[in-house]
Amino acid sequence: MDYAESHSNVMASVNDLHIIRFDQIFAKNGHVLLRYTAEGNFKGKPYQGIEPNGNHARWSAAAIFEVEDGKIKSFTKDWDQKVMQIQLGWAPVKESDNPRWNIKSLASPEQAQKKS
Repeated sequence: MDYAESHSNVMASVNDLHIIRFDQIFAKNGHVLLRYTAEGNFKGKPYQGIEPNGNHARWSAAAIFEVEDGKIKSFTKDWDQKVMQIQLGWAPVKESDNPRWNIKSLASPEQAQKKS
């Protein structure tokens, strides 16, 4: 499955997915970096056999675009996919005392960071 098809499946399941803020944006030597925070709810279509449960998720993502002659030549995207999947109920998690893998911290990373 390519990126477009994979992202299309996520968008169909999290059909209100939207960017809530742009955290960093800069451009240099034909490259543009965009780091942002997105959120959405699992209220759309089932995801890989999992029925919508209304769970909310918030995660960070970054994209690097290579620009040539005013057009996007290529791009690379990286995002906190596992955090999103856990928050939406798409990935199993066991209880852990390690704050890096604690289910409450993974379900609400921004709240966990405030406690640190």
